[in-house]
Amino acid sequence: MNEMSIQITTATGEQSNVVGEISPHVTAIADISSTSSQAVQQTSLDCGNLRDMAVRLNELVAKFKI
Repeated sequence: MNEMSIQITTATGEQSNVVGEISPHVTAIADISSTSSQAVQQTSLDCGNLRDMAVRLNELVAKFKI
């Protein structure tokens, strides 16, 4: 019984170490995902603005057609 307790304690310590190693990587992935999401949102806004400017430019150029 004592040997089993030692094995469980050892395994628990090893699992804790692995979780400690994985945790910063998961946090980094979450940070990168958040940054990417913000970039996609900004790109979407910029595309909408560009579309609006293109429409306006077409309207202005149409005034100069003969």
